[in-house]
Amino acid sequence: MASLDRPLRLPIMSGYVKIFRGELAKILHERTEDTVEYVFGDSVATLTDTGDGVDVTFEHGAPRRFDLVVGADGLHSRTRRLVFGDESRYLRFQDHYVAGFGVPNHLGLDRTGRLYSEPGRAVCVGNSDGDPERAGALLVFRSERLVYDRGDVAAQKRILRERFAGMGWEAPSVLKALEEADDLYFDAIAQIHVDRLTEGRVALLGDAGYGATMGGMGTGVAVVGAYVLAGELALAGGDHRTAFAEYETRIRDFAKGCQKISGNAGPFFAPPTERRIRSRDRMYRLLSHRLMAGFFKRLTEKAATDIELREYPA
Repeated sequence: MASLDRPLRLPIMSGYVKIFRGELAKILHERTEDTVEYVFGDSVATLTDTGDGVDVTFEHGAPRRFDLVVGADGLHSRTRRLVFGDESRYLRFQDHYVAGFGVPNHLGLDRTGRLYSEPGRAVCVGNSDGDPERAGALLVFRSERLVYDRGDVAAQKRILRERFAGMGWEAPSVLKALEEADDLYFDAIAQIHVDRLTEGRVALLGDAGYGATMGGMGTGVAVVGAYVLAGELALAGGDHRTAFAEYETRIRDFAKGCQKISGNAGPFFAPPTERRIRSRDRMYRLLSHRLMAGFFKRLTEKAATDIELREYPA
């Protein structure tokens, strides 16, 4: 088998600034907690757009009324479902599932990774920050649509144990670490395609409006989208109709371009046949060669920078 004894080496690449999403969220919260009201441990239950405001009820808190609602609640957005319709209308399943969690860095990796593939499934172990003790595991497998409770972590771990049973290389040690993992992420590889990003006084932002599970630069695109949405609201003096229209116009093509990069994530990690694995490995080694690395890097950066950001009033 192509990758049985020699897993593919993956350099862990980043741009000029690398920051973990959790750290970014912490920074944003610390910089805004004195001027922004945060409510934790609650969820929106209903949304009613009355034309001059949005009446919102919550799972726990008292009902409230808002001028605008921005749904930035991820790939499985409840805001999108309540206002734009059921998720099945917008989520495009891409025939693969992915899981990620922390594992001991027993391979001694330092800002690099190893990818091992068997037909239809893959295990990747990588280290992105130089921590000698910890690494991250990524599991990808091809599958039909699965029915499971997204809140049932034990059931998700059971699915992973079944799908990766008998796999070679480091799979047994990764599955062992899975049993103790308290940071498991498990979801379908999918994209969100909506007809529009705004409806009345409600707008979709980030993965809720243009998400991609892997490779779509989700956090970066969301931050750019938030900048454009806030900027257009400021520029329009709070006129949400004008601001929402400009937001749609300016962000849509940029977001779609970033989504396209993620379209081959599943087959890249978990090719369906041994022949495809060998072909993937040869192609990746060619693209990773010093002479090709710059060209490959420019291809990915093009989508990430393919938007002209305006200067907005404070």
